Amino acid sequence: MAEKNAVYLPRGQAPPPSSFLGWLWKEQIVNPAYREGNWAIARAVGLFGLGIAFVRSDFGAVLVPVF
Repeated sequence: MAEKNAVYLPRGQAPPPSSFLGWLWKEQIVNPAYREGNWAIARAVGLFGLGIAFVRSDFGAVLVPVF
């Protein structure tokens, strides 16, 4: 017996995302057309975060000479 509210789609089609975050994840983040640019942005943000953590730590004093 079939389910009461079943959705039947042609083969190879996924159901549309049910929320904005689902759409954003599927169409903008993991979409192969945008994946290379997203990796570049992720690397840049990670490097920026590491730079901020380095400067905020005690090792940041290495960057400023003491006269």
